[in-house]
Formats: sequence, C-alpha cells, structure tokens
Amino acid sequence: MTSCNWFKSLVGTYARVGARGRITALLAVVAGTAALAVVVVAVLVPFRGIARAVIPTQVVRIAGLGDEAPGTGGGVFMGGSCQSWNSVTFDEPMVNNGGDVAFHACFTGGSEPAGFGAFLKRNGAPVELIARTDEFISGVGTLGSDAESFDGPKINNKGTVVFVNRDISGPARAAVLQKKIGSPLAAILKEGDPVPGLSGFSFWSFDDMDQNNKDDVAIIATYTNNGGATLHSGVFLIQNDGKVVLILLDGAALPGIGGGNFNGTHLYDVDGPWLNDSRVVVFAVDSISGGSCPSTEEPDCEGSVFARRPGKPIELFVKMGEVLPASFKGGRVEGIGLGRPAFNNSNTLGFNLNRNSGTPETFLVTKKLGGGIKKCVADLTPAPGLAPPATFDGFSQPTINNRGYLQFSADVGGDPVNNRGIFVCDPRGKATAVVLRGDPKPGGGAWSFELEEGSISDNFAVFLDEKGTSAGNSVGVFRATIPTW
Repeated sequence: MTSCNWFKSLVGTYARVGARGRITALLAVVAGTAALAVVVVAVLVPFRGIARAVIPTQVVRIAGLGDEAPGTGGGVFMGGSCQSWNSVTFDEPMVNNGGDVAFHACFTGGSEPAGFGAFLKRNGAPVELIARTDEFISGVGTLGSDAESFDGPKINNKGTVVFVNRDISGPARAAVLQKKIGSPLAAILKEGDPVPGLSGFSFWSFDDMDQNNKDDVAIIATYTNNGGATLHSGVFLIQNDGKVVLILLDGAALPGIGGGNFNGTHLYDVDGPWLNDSRVVVFAVDSISGGSCPSTEEPDCEGSVFARRPGKPIELFVKMGEVLPASFKGGRVEGIGLGRPAFNNSNTLGFNLNRNSGTPETFLVTKKLGGGIKKCVADLTPAPGLAPPATFDGFSQPTINNRGYLQFSADVGGDPVNNRGIFVCDPRGKATAVVLRGDPKPGGGAWSFELEEGSISDNFAVFLDEKGTSAGNSVGVFRATIPTW
C-alpha cells in the first residue's frame, strides 16, 4: 500500500471506570500522514449504572477495501471475493509482537490479472507483497491461479512469514513456502520429498501450519507410496535446520482414549497444528478408529486434542467427554474450538469449550499441558463495557498469546447498538472490550456486525471487519494495541 490512509485514523481510547456508573473516557484523535499525532482529552461522563472495564487501546487500519495492492501492477484490494468458499476480501490476519501483520487478500484491476495473495505490513512500513496467484517463484515454479490453493499465512516475532500453496506449475505441485527478512521466498518442504523413516513414501500435499519464533514449522500433510492413489495424512515438524520430524502418522496409537488409533487419509482428518518455541506440537484428531468416549456425541473421541513434546510419545491433552472441574458445576467436554494461535510458550491451550449439560453451555477456557481446565469467561454473562442487560451471546474460537490473554469476537444480546465486539480475557478471568460495534472507527464509517477475531500477540491484536458501511474505510484489517497490566 503506497497511500497513507492507514495513518489517518480516529482512535477511540477508553480508560478505567469510576464507581456508581461514571466512566473516565479517553478520546484520542490521530492526525497526520507521516507520523501519528495523538491528542488525549480525559472527561467524566455519566454512564448507565455499570462500571465499564474497557482496556486503553489504539486501533489502526492496516489495509482496506480500495487500497492499492502492491506487486499487482496497480491493482487494488477488491470488493466481492476471489475465494469460492469465502465471501470476504481479507482473510487470516496474523500479528507478531512488533506489530507486523501478515494477511491474505483478494485484489483486482491493474496491469496484472485479478487474484489472491499473501501480503505483509511491517510496523511503520507500507504493505508489501509476499506472493500472489500466477506468480513465478525461482526454484519453486508458478503459483496457481486458484485462491483455494493458498493456506496460512503465519508470521513470527522475527518477521518470518510461512504459507502453503497447493497448485504450483513446476517441479512440485505443492510446497511449504517461507520468507525470511533479507532472503528470497523458499520452499522448505515440497511434494515428492521423502518422508523420513518411511521407505518408499513421499509427501503429496500440505494444509494448515504453525511457526514458532525460531523459524520451526509444524504442518499437516498427506503422503503416499503409489503416486497419490492411496493417501495417508499426518503432522510433521520442519526444524529450522531442515530436518523433518514425524509427529503423527496414519494408524498411530492415541493414548488415553481407550485404545483408539488415528485414521488419517485426508488433510481434514487432523486439525491444527499448534507449535511453541520449545517445539511442543499440539493437534486435534478428527478421525479416530476404536476410541471410547461414550458420554459425548463423539463416542470414538473424535475432536480430542493431543500433544507431542520433543523426543517423547504422543500424550492426551483434552479429551472429548472429559469431566469438567467443580468450578463449572457439572458437565463434560462436548466440543473444542481452537483459533490460531491456540498454544503458547507456557504449554497452555486456549479454546472454546462446549459442555454436554448445564447452563451456560459455552465457555472460553485455558488448559496447561498436564493440568486442569480453567474458566476464563462464560457465555450469557455480562458483556464488559456495556450496561445491563447486555450479555455475551456466543463466542468465536479464541486465540492466545504468551501472556495468557485470550482474544475473541462475540455477539452481545441486550444492546442493539453494541451487539458485537472484539474482546480479550486475561489470566485472572477478567474480560474486557477492545472494540465495540458502537465505537469510533479509524477512517470513519461504523463497525459492522461482521467483526471477526484474527490473532493476538503479546502486544497487539488484529481483527477483521468483513462488511462495512462505507467502501474504502469499513472493510479491512485492523490492529489494536494491547497494554500490559
């Protein structure tokens, strides 16, 4: 992006609340094109009988509908969709501790064909192209024209970006592609590479991935020994020295579920993976033969989460049907929803928990590997920053940072203006609002009902507004500063 539209932001900043329905509101106005000039005025205003606990945030627009899409011959980020399965312009934004944001986006116009690409906005720099459909990559080939062939991207604190393309015209049809600062885009694993330890087997295709801050990559992949006629799926770790480590293979025994085995024949038979800096890999298994979780809707334990530490066997992390701690006042684990990132350097998993009985049914929770499930926030409880009767009315899948904060989007019942928002829940179990639908919006316009979580780092959260009220300002990728308590 060569324009400075993202600098011209109106920032809503909210402060701590006084007693008995009075809130100290901070209003910040951002002006200028080359730098941010912030003027903060603190005022006391009456509120509606509730202490508003809204964290001080700065929200900036990273990219939006109509902005120039760099590297596309003058194209712009387009309205509508180049993705047959998804109706949004922007997808899967990820942020690191420095505020760099990687995202996928559709574009149109210019001298190049319309298409889809991976883009990067380093903090304080313009948006840049990482790779796009129909682009020739030296040593790799020409990336396919189908947006569905892309997966990712993931960015770490070093600024390294990784993603997958599954429709390459070249020596290999599919590859895991990594872009380090100062280095060209490179394939770190590709179709046809041998599967270590499995004689005669080679990699076939790739799906979701995660990347830690050491440039290690965990990846879901299929593999074959007969040219793709028969496929097997699993999870693999690509270490930063190029070594590929087997994490989960088709047929692997899964502990703690009554003798079940992974039945992996498709990329979608396993979910995740999630990877931390200690090379602990976490994954959810969606196809199990012979498991025993009779107290749930998944009697074979499908959806259970497992982990593998370096040099150790697979271990059970969260079991479908697991009895919840006494603080939940009954019930078992019925559903597990995981965002990205979902696992941190403290070996803690953050997830959306659905239980089989009791009210409310849904919680956002954390669980440390080897520990118990800990409640962070419950559905149908008061929504922070809003007056009664405003309550949470459904959560997204949360993302987690290394400080233990969960970021999520949520519907809100009981407030027709602020009926959706982006929130965080801290390790104390305190939920706070980052953006509410009725808040001021950078660039003008209003937040839509389609506010969606993106990801969270230790210092920032990114999120999407997928449908807005004014073209060029509303639809886009936004970043909020998350302060340290």
